[in-house]
This record gives sequence, structure tokens and C-alpha cells, in this order.
Amino acid sequence: MSSLPSIVSILKERGYQALALHPFDETFYNRNRVYPVLGFDRFTSEKDLQEAERITPDGYISDKAAVQEAIRELKAADNPTFLHMVTMQNHFPFTKGRNGPNTITAQGVQAEWKDELETYVQDTKLTDEALSYLQQELKTIERPTIAVFWGDHLPALTAGIYTDAGWDQELRLKHETKLMILANFDIGHTPLGTLSPAYLGPAVFKLSGQTLPPYYKMLEQVRAQLPGLSKNVRIGASGELSGLTSAQQALLDDYRMVEYDLLEGEGYAADLMF
Repeated sequence: MSSLPSIVSILKERGYQALALHPFDETFYNRNRVYPVLGFDRFTSEKDLQEAERITPDGYISDKAAVQEAIRELKAADNPTFLHMVTMQNHFPFTKGRNGPNTITAQGVQAEWKDELETYVQDTKLTDEALSYLQQELKTIERPTIAVFWGDHLPALTAGIYTDAGWDQELRLKHETKLMILANFDIGHTPLGTLSPAYLGPAVFKLSGQTLPPYYKMLEQVRAQLPGLSKNVRIGASGELSGLTSAQQALLDDYRMVEYDLLEGEGYAADLMF
């Protein structure tokens, strides 16, 4: 496969440049091969960030350093820019001292997991500080800019931590992460509610005044019925976990058919929907 339609290809057709940033090994998840297929113009990885801050010599490149690089690239851009960044600072293992000394004390956790949990919480505190920096720096960018922040999965903590927290039977909690959208112009303060990552594209397009291609209009129809959508979890319009009605199942089948066509089939949807 030499190309695949995505938010990248949509925006590039509208005059944007597309940049990818991942402060880790460029071959992780084959990003060095996949990003060109998606249409990214440039990919900045760990090898390009030799001077970037690591909180300790053995730690990952910090979220603050990653945000600084993202801001630098956005400010240096001559054209409207889409930048996709995947950070590494809070990736496991949560080894005590990896990102400096822990300053937060966890209460009510078993002693064998205490260091691990405190390290993770300390790391998220550092990310909070990086997000605060991002919010301030967005104000210094002249071009209207939207930043979307979300977690791709929950932290890979020892299973016993989740068990002790009572999450074993909480299917929804085990699939939810935080999501936040920031901008350097007024986008209002409407709560996002439940929103699966598949719907982020149309959500951002609507906030930025972009017209929706047919594929995104289809996603909006799916979102109206199933705002929470993952492999094993379905959250209906009521915001509650639910089974599928016949209408929802038909809609999901149509969505799957389009995805199959794009990934494994003849690619008819690429011409019709993008």
C-alpha cells in the first residue's frame, strides 16, 4: 500500500503541510514506514532531537521538550500545518527515579506497588506542567491553532493496582482516557462528553470551520448513535454502555464495510468519500 486516505490527505488537498513528531525510535510501530503512506511530509523522531531534555539520562525525552519542538515547528511553518505528536514520557516501565524524584505520596495502595503508582502520578504531574506551557505558547502563535490532547490507552500499571481500585468489572473505566481541546481563539467551552478517537477529525473540522468530506459525515452519523466505540465496548447516545439495536448494527456494518474497502479492498471509498 503506497497511500491511505486520512485527515492528513484531506488537509493536504486543502493546502496544509503535514508533520509528525515522535520523540522515540522512528521504527517503533513502523512509524518511519507508515507515516509516509499516510502522507506526512516530514517525520521528526528521537534521532533528530539529540539535545532534547531528558529529566534523567535514562529517561524518555520529556513531554515539555516534545511540546517545545512542536511549537518550534508550528512557528517556523510558512503554510497552514497539521502536526501529529505522540509523546513517550509517561510510557511504562514506571521505575522509581526514571523521571526524577517522586514528590507525590499515594495513600491506600499496597506497599509492593506504591513506588510504581507514585512514579506514574509524578509523571502525569510533569505532563500537566507541559500542557500549561502548551496553553501559554499557543497564545504566541499568530495563525489560528487548535491543539487536541488525549491518551491512546490507560497506563500499563500492575494489574493488582486496577483490581484494588475496583476496576475489574468496570469495562468502561478500563477503556476511557482524558481528552481536551485547546485553541488560541474562541471555540467555546462546550463539554465534549464521550468521544471515541475515530471522531476527532470531524470534531476538529467543525471547530475550525472546515467543510466535512463524505467520510466525516458518515462518522458523524455513527457518532450520533455510538459516541463510544471500541472493539469490546459500545456506548450509546444516552452515554451508557449498551447493546446494539438493529439500526445501530446496520450502521456499524456499513462503517466496517467502508473500512474494509479502504484497508483491504479495492479502495472505492477513497474516491467517493474523501
